[in-house]
Amino acid sequence: MAFNELETRLKMTLGSLSNYESDSVNVTDAMIDEAVEAFRDSLKKQFTRTAEPFRLRMSNIGRPLCQLQKESAGVEKNRKDYSFVMKMLIGDAVEAAMGVVIKASGVNLTGSKTKVKLKVGETNVHGEDDIEIDNKVWDIKSSSRWAFDNKWKHGFNAIYDGDTFGYVAQLYGYAKAQDKEVGGWIVVNKETGEILVVEATPTKAQLKQVQENIEFTERAISTNLPFKRQFQDEEETFYKKTTGNRTLPITCTYCDFLKDCWPDAVLKKQALSKAVNPKNIWYSVYVETNDNV
Repeated sequence: MAFNELETRLKMTLGSLSNYESDSVNVTDAMIDEAVEAFRDSLKKQFTRTAEPFRLRMSNIGRPLCQLQKESAGVEKNRKDYSFVMKMLIGDAVEAAMGVVIKASGVNLTGSKTKVKLKVGETNVHGEDDIEIDNKVWDIKSSSRWAFDNKWKHGFNAIYDGDTFGYVAQLYGYAKAQDKEVGGWIVVNKETGEILVVEATPTKAQLKQVQENIEFTERAISTNLPFKRQFQDEEETFYKKTTGNRTLPITCTYCDFLKDCWPDAVLKKQALSKAVNPKNIWYSVYVETNDNV
């Protein structure tokens, strides 16, 4: 099934459900029960979670190596905002509901929730995929509005080029472990309810690079390769003039070890912004005033 046909079918199914035409959609009790059980597991996991020993998993094998090295070394993580657990639960609920929609849409479902193991070097990397359609592996993702509009809508290469969360390696690992092709991602904007089907269209060179990155990450972790921060702060400009401030790269702002790598970093309203509500920026160097701008 072509990815655009899949998206059309999913949108038609949601359109029928949105307009009280449930009699035209085959949503079974079994589908609902499965989604309820998945969300029950999510509630239990999120509300009883304790720190777990580090291990390489499909969900982290594509993340920046410096983050994995910090976690492997047992470095203390930043304390998460109180809202974190609710954001995780909202994402899990959205993904569970989307699973029902996919099944009810009548696509050729060839598998789901398959537990997989991929041998990388001396390490067995485990994971569980979301869904398989026409024997291709697909991942269901919930997304913020910003990521939906600025990354997912721009297709595979936008994800590949700025893969902060390792989504490409994760999908590749699920497929490789089962000797199947990658399909892509079914993405739900958790703020608006919009959906996108993003086909994974890697070139041979990109697939080779993903495989090499996974292998290097495994070697680096298993051999305790010396830590090296992979990202550098950047000079801030305003109307093409420097402000004297330096900002953190976007990948670092999502990292659990931001404060360990950047102990002097501060979160401030964007310097010199004229907006009514300036956005928050992570600064490695922040100058309160700058007469040179």
